[in-house]
Amino acid sequence: MHLIAKHQEEEKRMQAHYLSLKSQNEFIKECGKLVAREVNREIKKSIYFTIITDSTPDSSHSEQITFVFRFLHFNDNQLWEVKERFFKLEELEKKKGSDITKLILNVLVENELNIQNCRGQGYDNGANMA
Repeated sequence: MHLIAKHQEEEKRMQAHYLSLKSQNEFIKECGKLVAREVNREIKKSIYFTIITDSTPDSSHSEQITFVFRFLHFNDNQLWEVKERFFKLEELEKKKGSDITKLILNVLVENELNIQNCRGQGYDNGANMA
């Protein structure tokens, strides 16, 4: 993004063009990282959280799992409110409970979220997590 901004300043005028599929995907991925960092910051600020996961096959029949966090947020009006924020979408290679558990723990570790601050868990269609 910095490179594009620098180029625009140097050239002053940039002709409109479409980004390639690869560039679009990279841009979307970077935007997703920015959003995830902000959600992560909010979760850490609230300390305690609940993790909610749900898995479903996509159009290519590969299984995907979503990660949603629920936490308390002290808003600008000095009131507590419950926030529920989408965090991440991952490909799920195996549907066994132990494999899903490893994936959840990896997401927590990668994002420096302490499992001891997790106050709840939710699994849609998660009989294998019981």
